[in-house]
Amino acid sequence: MKEYIEKNIRKRKIAKATGDEFGVMYYKLKNNAVFGKQMENVRKHMRVELLRTEEDKKIRRLASSPLYVGFKAFEGGITAVHMLKSTVTLNKPIYVGQAILDISKAMMFNFWYGYIKPRYGDKARLLYTDTDSLIMWIETEDIYKDRAERPDIFDLNYSGDLFLMKDETKGDPIGESVCLKPKMYSVLSAGHDPKTPDDPDSEDPKKKHGIQKAKGVKKCVVNKIGLNPYDNKRWILLDGIRTLPYGHWQIGLYKRLIASEISPEEAEERAMKAKLRVKA
Repeated sequence: MKEYIEKNIRKRKIAKATGDEFGVMYYKLKNNAVFGKQMENVRKHMRVELLRTEEDKKIRRLASSPLYVGFKAFEGGITAVHMLKSTVTLNKPIYVGQAILDISKAMMFNFWYGYIKPRYGDKARLLYTDTDSLIMWIETEDIYKDRAERPDIFDLNYSGDLFLMKDETKGDPIGESVCLKPKMYSVLSAGHDPKTPDDPDSEDPKKKHGIQKAKGVKKCVVNKIGLNPYDNKRWILLDGIRTLPYGHWQIGLYKRLIASEISPEEAEERAMKAKLRVKA
């Protein structure tokens, strides 16, 4: 796969250089699709039986099976019965996809704890993370000058070289970043004038018009919530900005301090200042 992956990377770099947006997405998808198939969960594969509606006895027999998932009725008296497979062949190299994710995590951890924290200390705050990206708040005289000192870490020419950290805004400073939860964040450049909803303090439902084809062509109007602050992966601190992952030891300490009738503000302050002691 090495030659195939590197070939797509080279072609994607050429597409970027020539302004070919389709090529950029196409060659990225060619690599990502391979990764997705490596991580495919074959336990979710289903067997679908198409039956005539009058075959009610067979439909009821299938519905009584522990493998039964559900059904869909179609026009023309056809019913599709969805069943889990009775046997599953684990034939996907999940270990390859897992190794890719682990290597990515190791690189991100090494960048944050091996370079950012020693370089900036408490002047660096982590706002948001994804598999291969970070959004950070850093207090420094000139971040771009700092970056130029480490060509071994940063992609200074925006050439798309592998294993180097890239500036997604390409030298345009970030003026505002709102990170509500995974896969829901906004990044605006310093000179950007954003369009805001009428009431930014509340959830903002948007009406979406579209045509969908499912058992016939239908026109659908769906209300979708554009912004939702609910996050089931992070414990939000009292300032409403900083968070800790659920299961973090400082959350447990905070709860114990609260149980001893200490005010929430004092309990949180003491918990955040506490240092974890590891027994040798």
